[in-house]
Amino acid sequence: MRITRTVGIISLMMLTFWATPMKLSAAPDVRGWDRLVDKLVEHGLERDHVETIFSDPKMPAYELVAFQLKPAEPSRIYSYFFKPRTIALAKTELQNYAEWFQSAEETYEVPREVIAGILLIETQFGRITGKRMVLGRLSRLANIGQADNINFNFKRHHANNKKVKREEVEARAQYLEDLFFPEVKALFEIAEERAIDIFGIVGSSAGAFGIPQFLPYSMQRFGVDANQNGQVSLFEMPDAIHSTANFLKQHGWVTKTKKTHKKAIYFYNRSDAYVNAVLTVASKVK
Repeated sequence: MRITRTVGIISLMMLTFWATPMKLSAAPDVRGWDRLVDKLVEHGLERDHVETIFSDPKMPAYELVAFQLKPAEPSRIYSYFFKPRTIALAKTELQNYAEWFQSAEETYEVPREVIAGILLIETQFGRITGKRMVLGRLSRLANIGQADNINFNFKRHHANNKKVKREEVEARAQYLEDLFFPEVKALFEIAEERAIDIFGIVGSSAGAFGIPQFLPYSMQRFGVDANQNGQVSLFEMPDAIHSTANFLKQHGWVTKTKKTHKKAIYFYNRSDAYVNAVLTVASKVK
């Protein structure tokens, strides 16, 4: 009798145990960034770390992003850099950092005036480097092909031009994602390698940072520790000068072949107006 009763109690306890739902820890709320988080994990980043970052209150929540199908910059936006006082600034900085401009020119065979033109236009030699959170700015572009964002942009463009096809919108979004997703991954890697707060990396609204306004992946590939202090820093003028020259060299700059000049600068910023502005500044500071 006692044995039967004991077995019954044990059986009841087991049934109670299995009937009670197990409390599993809920996944962090990444506030709309689920698609980008999954993609980063697929490309080798640790899920716990990525989810922690995207669920942090400092990270802006996902929102729709409008984009153009065929963006083009007007030349007039660069007219400021041709003014006498702005050109004078470039000439002054060429003198202040003459040693580094000369060594960059000798090493990479890129004229110092072209390097100076880029640094002037990008940040006025570090005077305006941007205060936007780079992770937030890059993530919105790296996730721009999310379905609801495609729908939003197709409706927006189709309302203005009935000839616009959904495929055009999808193709543009895919181009932007292919361009910017590697930048988000590279930013995570840079922050981890240097043990720095990823939210503390700030730059322009396009996600570029430092004196030469590099994107993270460009920093990884073309950054140069010119002053040999053990670390590439795009906020130090020697490294900024040499990194800019290295970028142009690696993108095909050949001093004696003029047709390579515009092409190399175009890779720096995919805008014909920008390319012409850099070359105009370079001609004025000689």
